[in-house]
Amino acid sequence: MPLILTCEQLDQFVVDYLDRNLSFWERFKFRFHILFCPKCKAFLDGYAKTVEIEKRTVSSPGRPTIEEAPEDLIRAILAARPKKK
Repeated sequence: MPLILTCEQLDQFVVDYLDRNLSFWERFKFRFHILFCPKCKAFLDGYAKTVEIEKRTVSSPGRPTIEEAPEDLIRAILAARPKKK
């Protein structure tokens, strides 16, 4: 990892950053970039919020599971998918 991250490089490390899987120096470079790049800061904030919403939604008690979905609904969704060429 270079001394200074580009926006494209930062994008590759977002998941590891949020999962706390970066080394001390990788985390330092990531935070340094975020400090001076408002676009990447906004991207990180939005990504983190999306992950949090997804976690709350998936782990909601009483939430219907795929097994509870009506078979005709599943067939309709599968039929509506674009055909692979």
